[in-house]
Amino acid sequence: MDAITKLDLVWEELFSLEQRRIVHLLVDRVSVPIDGIDVRIRAGGLHSLIQELKDTTQEDERPCRT
Repeated sequence: MDAITKLDLVWEELFSLEQRRIVHLLVDRVSVPIDGIDVRIRAGGLHSLIQELKDTTQEDERPCRT
C-alpha cells in the first residue's frame, strides 16, 4: 500500500491524461442513486497500478551508470 500513498503525493503533478488513465484503470463503474453513490473498483486494475508504481520506484532507486 506504500505505492498508493506515493501516488497520492504526486497526483497533482500528473498530467490530466495520466490521471484519467489511472482512474479508468481503477474504476469499473460509478452509479449515483437517490440515496448515495456506488463506486465499483477493478481489483485487477488496482493490482496493475501497484505493480506499475513498484516498477517505477525500483527504476528510480537504481544507481546511474556513467
